[in-house]
Amino acid sequence: MADHDRPLNKRGREAAPRIGALLMAQNLAPDLLLCSTALRAQATAGLVALAPEGAGVRPRRLAADQNRVRRQYDDLPGYSRAGV
Repeated sequence: MADHDRPLNKRGREAAPRIGALLMAQNLAPDLLLCSTALRAQATAGLVALAPEGAGVRPRRLAADQNRVRRQYDDLPGYSRAGV
């Protein structure tokens, strides 16, 4: 199985909601949650559920090249790299 298609394991399924609750308790919920298109990343994002209602999750495959990653951040309307 390709790493990209590997599902979230039991430990991840148990930890993600706890991490989400911890971040919410610390008032650290982001305005937007970006995640990889990898299956386990999307599962984690859904379980953490930090994005405010209506914001949704935007799966995106990020490039490893530093300049391409910076350009992808620049594509987010209303956000700076420092704010992501």
